[in-house]
Amino acid sequence: MAIIISITVIGAISLIIGIICFFFTIRFIDNSKVIDGVVHDIIKDYINNKSTYYPVVRYFDEFDSKYHNYESNTGYWKSRYRIGDNVQLRYYREEKNRKIRLNTWFDLWGFTFIFTLVGCMFTAFGVFFMMISKLI
Repeated sequence: MAIIISITVIGAISLIIGIICFFFTIRFIDNSKVIDGVVHDIIKDYINNKSTYYPVVRYFDEFDSKYHNYESNTGYWKSRYRIGDNVQLRYYREEKNRKIRLNTWFDLWGFTFIFTLVGCMFTAFGVFFMMISKLI
């Protein structure tokens, strides 16, 4: 029974994190603007003996009138991008801090989706088995 309760608690915590991420993402989308960038470089990294590719995007920052590079935190097993590809970024400037993400579904919603899905699955699994154990 302790394992079932632990799974349910982990699920509930994951679900709460997913819901919090949902509201942060909505706020980011509402406050950010879409800007254009160009894939300037592709960083190749190895994770578990597999190649992972991270695009580096060059964009123009209107705030300081300079070009900057943004290295995506999202890697792909196959390179989705090629050097010179035009891409869209979500850009939010707050005082001296910049918040930037690629304007793709996974870059915006992936973290939220994964935590919410895991949270729902674990919580449902735990609740289901708690109910079954009370019937037995």
